Amino acid sequence: MEKHCYKQSNNEGANKPKRVRTAFTSKQMAELEQEYTSTKYLDRARRLELVEILQLNERTIKIWFQNRNMKEKEILTDHLEVKLERELNSAIADPKPGCKRRRVSPRSIDCKTNVS
Repeated sequence: MEKHCYKQSNNEGANKPKRVRTAFTSKQMAELEQEYTSTKYLDRARRLELVEILQLNERTIKIWFQNRNMKEKEILTDHLEVKLERELNSAIADPKPGCKRRRVSPRSIDCKTNVS
């Protein structure tokens, strides 16, 4: 079963000790990742099955799935941002036919102002 490790907080105003991060075994991680690939959101019945299989508490499994969903969202957002940036750079470098692009020759550039 999962150990509940706590360490004392340095904050004197807090009476509740700070919880130490859960260290998952490679077997637990593999099982959680495999479950995540088949379903992004667990119902309570499946979560209780995983409690027995992985010897973790239900809250830990629930939070792992929440964190994994946020990681997936972050990866997807980053991927879309990169894709959008590439498309914008491509559009700037190679405009569509019919779009006029102002060409500036190096001789027509004044150090203080752009004169074409």
